[in-house]
This record gives sequence, C-alpha cells and structure tokens, in this order.
Amino acid sequence: MSTSKPLRADAARNREAILRAAGHVLAREGLHFRIDEVARAAGVGNATLYRHFPDHAALVDAAMAEKTSAYAEALEQTARLSSRDPATAFEQLVGHLTTHQAHDRAFAQLIGSDAGPCASQLRRAFDASLAICEAARRAEVIRPDFEHADLLLLVRAIDGLLLADPVATPALAQRLSSLFLDAVRHPARHTDLG
Repeated sequence: MSTSKPLRADAARNREAILRAAGHVLAREGLHFRIDEVARAAGVGNATLYRHFPDHAALVDAAMAEKTSAYAEALEQTARLSSRDPATAFEQLVGHLTTHQAHDRAFAQLIGSDAGPCASQLRRAFDASLAICEAARRAEVIRPDFEHADLLLLVRAIDGLLLADPVATPALAQRLSSLFLDAVRHPARHTDLG
C-alpha cells in the first residue's frame, strides 16, 4: 500500500512542466544535459525540480518512461509476428529503431543499455529484438553472419546524424535504414532510394 499523498494541483503542474521540458532538452542534448537548463525551460527553480526528481537518473527515467515503454511494447508485438513472418518482423524492428530515435538523442544513447534509466523497459526491448533477429536468421532472411550487435551500428550512425543535423535526421535515418536492410538481407535485395 502506497503512503504517498496525491500532489497538490500546483505541484502536479510543476511536475508536468518539468517532464515536458526534460523531454525537449533530452531530445536535443542527449543524456548529458544540465539540470538547470531543464528547470529554466520548465519555468521552475532548481529546488522545485529536485523536490520532484532527486537526481539526474530519476529525471531521465521519468522523462523517457513513456517512450521506452512504447518501444518495448512495439518490439514485443513484432517478436510475436516473427514466428509467422520473420522477414517483415525484421524490417519492422529496423523501422522501430529508426523511428523511435530519429528525433531523440537521449533515446539513441539509451538503446543498447541494460543499466541505468529505463533499464527494465530497455531490457524488454532488447530481449524482443534478440528473438526477432534469431527468427530472421533461422529463416535465412538475413545474412548468416549477421549478429544482433550489428544493430548498434545503425543506432550509433543515427545518433551521429542527430548530433550533426537534427533537422535533416529523420529523412536521412530512413535512407540509412533502407541501406542497412539491403546490406543485411539474404539474399541481397536492393531498395530504390528514389
């Protein structure tokens, strides 16, 4: 039984403002952001922010919870598809990776981590992606030498795009994911990039 009292209306508004601001700052700056930047963007003082989120990790966990949960659920649903249609499931895995991180540096930096903020959601996603890759490899729809860790090449490349040009990243990330899929399919198939 929880002993915490519901937040007062003004405290609840402050908490939501902090989470909204943190989401924007994390998307732009990544995991190495300054707490006072979030407080300033939320229109609250540092003390107010720390009353709600005692440290950096607690703020990241709360700000990224919804996104990492949605990502884990999408990958688990895709893993269920992989037993019937491993090729489509693998393509969806790459699509989820691309879509979820193309606008968010923090998300790109969290992927592949199984400790720290959002660890339980990211572990669920990791386990689902392992199952998807294994089903695709068994069905011989991806190269026999493909390793699950190869997905990190795509993740790190998209993170680099976000750092270099956040405005162009969504379109470039889609192009990069098409090239990645062409490179790992077995037998090789090429997508018209237009």
